[in-house]
Amino acid sequence: MPESSPPNKTSGTRTGPIRSVLLGSIVAASFWLGWVALTVRLPLSPPGTPAEGEWVGVTHVHSEASDDASTPLPEIGKVAARAGLDFVLITDHNSGRSGAKVESGVLMALAEEASTDAGHLLVIGAGDDWRDRDDPSSGEWANVVAAARAGGSTGLVRPEGGLVFLAHPEGPNEWRAPELREVDGMEVWNADLDWRAGDGFADWAYALASLITYPIGAMAHLLDRPDEGLARLDGLLADRSVASTCALDVHQNIEIVEHRK
Repeated sequence: MPESSPPNKTSGTRTGPIRSVLLGSIVAASFWLGWVALTVRLPLSPPGTPAEGEWVGVTHVHSEASDDASTPLPEIGKVAARAGLDFVLITDHNSGRSGAKVESGVLMALAEEASTDAGHLLVIGAGDDWRDRDDPSSGEWANVVAAARAGGSTGLVRPEGGLVFLAHPEGPNEWRAPELREVDGMEVWNADLDWRAGDGFADWAYALASLITYPIGAMAHLLDRPDEGLARLDGLLADRSVASTCALDVHQNIEIVEHRK
């Protein structure tokens, strides 16, 4: 009788160690992610109680008056009231609006995010007739880039009684005019741009691990330090005093983080 070949033992045993390694890695990763979720905490709100006369609010919020948003002012007021806010700065695109309304006990300060050839500006408290909304170069508004190219000045004429801030001067709609002396302030950090920025696998793994037990902290972990914005602010402060803000730039009905008073 012909000799039978010995059984092939390797084909049935190679998968054992691989499965063990994979299972061990999954268990280790689960323990690590669970430890992160249970132990890491970020501050939810500014510490302490607002001082007497201090107002807590958010800036750069879009309502249904913007072409890329749909939330009416009353709904924004309800969300802001639940968050314990005192005011919301409404900055709809090229709306030409100013003034104020009160919704659900929260002040809705009406302003405008004006689009120019050099970037976007927040125009606050300028009055309803400060320019023709269909012609950004009319009235008290000059063509910013043309003036900048001609003589180094932005050509920006500040509306009487109003304030002008650079909106998200970094990023896709960055401020492109060289001279910035006419503005009153700038956004150092913009939430909308930050959320669009890419984050690595480790950041997302960390955030997902924290999502179940601490969702706000998970979202906050994906935020980045605004180094470019801070550098631009330092450049402005070297010349004169200017104000700075951290803005939401929110376009839809997203809950505002609760402010604990």
